[in-house]
Amino acid sequence: FGTILAVSHAKSKRKAGLLWAANMTGIDVEIPDQPAWTDEDLASIRVGKHKWVNRGSALAWLGHLNALKKFLSTPHETALILEDDADWDIALRSSEVPLAAAALRHLFDTASTAPSSPEPQQYQHQHHMHTHHHSYPSPQRTTPLTSSTDPNYWGPTGSWEILHLGHSDSEQYDRENGATLARIHSNPSTTFPDASLPGEERINPATKTLLYSLAVPLTSRLWHRSHWPLGSYAYGITRAAAQRIVDLYSAGSTGSTSADAFDVVLLELCRDHDWKCWTLEPGLIGEYYTPSEIALANMPEADREKAAVEEIYDTWNLRCAVRQRALWVEEGDEGGRQGMIDRVRRGECPADDEVVEVVGSG
Repeated sequence: FGTILAVSHAKSKRKAGLLWAANMTGIDVEIPDQPAWTDEDLASIRVGKHKWVNRGSALAWLGHLNALKKFLSTPHETALILEDDADWDIALRSSEVPLAAAALRHLFDTASTAPSSPEPQQYQHQHHMHTHHHSYPSPQRTTPLTSSTDPNYWGPTGSWEILHLGHSDSEQYDRENGATLARIHSNPSTTFPDASLPGEERINPATKTLLYSLAVPLTSRLWHRSHWPLGSYAYGITRAAAQRIVDLYSAGSTGSTSADAFDVVLLELCRDHDWKCWTLEPGLIGEYYTPSEIALANMPEADREKAAVEEIYDTWNLRCAVRQRALWVEEGDEGGRQGMIDRVRRGECPADDEVVEVVGSG
């Protein structure tokens, strides 16, 4: 991506963990400053079909629009937008992104050159079976996650508008499984092996169900046309798509959906308005479990500081998550930090199997 931008407000306790995770894995993340949103700003979102948007969702909405406008102020053609609770594996930059991007480019190339056919499943399940193991690929394969010189790194920007590199696997997603399968069967899709995937017990249950339904081995990832991509914590976006969203959903605009949250806006654009959206299963980027910023914003101010930070197990779908306590080193410990960076970039995972706390959220 040309740039990576994170949505995070000035008082967020998650920033330190996000920036440390990016530092360990060699990823350049920028956190655009947000204005001090006023009641007038919030009211400007609650217009027309969006009049029921709550305070927390309105703040998140404004934060995403702010990040998209920052992206549009740059010369870049693509961006990755993160929320500050995003979590990823230590192999994201060294192997996962190059593999996923190559598979998507191959999918687009195959779909564009194949002859037309009445059979909608003609490109489905381009399986490459392999034996799963837990060793990480060599760090020599490192490829920058940002690349302003190659806007087509994830495939031609005319072939996609939004890439969901992570999304929430909710109960609703399970209920929509049949429609999701129909969507996948009627569009090109592809699978590819990835040795950095965790064992079966750490794959999200809803993701596991979908992959089982498609006979995709849990040692592989699947690219498919999006149907129920709920979540806004990790999405790639083209410049043209970002401009469309800003035009449709900025303050005072009613947009083309009746969504009451920004992540639902993305879902409805992909599901109901035929945007060129693609989802990766399992996703490369997860969302660790900690009190929701939207929920905190909706609390009385006196209660916000009292909200407990939950202890969690590793984030779903990640073998060695960067936001877990075992990888945290205090900011003043320069030697310890450099040592941890060296270990992570060698592909070592210092985490154990105990319950660990999230980093940078408390």
